[in-house]
Amino acid sequence: MAKIIAEIAGGHEGHLDRCLALVDAAGKAGADIVKFQFYKADELCEPTHPDYLLFKKLEFNLSDWQRIFECSR
Repeated sequence: MAKIIAEIAGGHEGHLDRCLALVDAAGKAGADIVKFQFYKADELCEPTHPDYLLFKKLEFNLSDWQRIFECSR
């Protein structure tokens, strides 16, 4: 059977409340799975990289990820 995957990616723009709302909306829309992009800016690129601050802005800490995962269940 096919599964519907909701791609959240960086659509939350670094805002936890927005991310949780997107997870909720995905569930209400019938998504079976929610997909995120999980990374740390410091592991992705050097601080001098032009997009470093953007990547840094999109990071969540471990506590945030725990809330997101709980909401996603």
